[in-house]
Amino acid sequence: MSDLHRAPEVAVERVGETAYLAPLPDGPITVLEGAALVVWDAVSGGGVAEIVDRVAESTGEDAPVVRDDVEAFLRTLKAAGLVREG
Repeated sequence: MSDLHRAPEVAVERVGETAYLAPLPDGPITVLEGAALVVWDAVSGGGVAEIVDRVAESTGEDAPVVRDDVEAFLRTLKAAGLVREG
């Protein structure tokens, strides 16, 4: 994966420690909490390694510990149309 960005056509509503995301106009709604929300918050451009580093810093874990889970979840977000490469 190259640089990842949040897809611009995704509506986001945050309520406390929960985020509701939906690709417009048809959804579906995805609910993110906990570690999933940490990964979403880390997607602000940059390559996967940078995102992994942001997640590691946010959680206090070492990057190698979180790398596989973060990479897998980024693929899930991409498949759902919530993030895109480029």
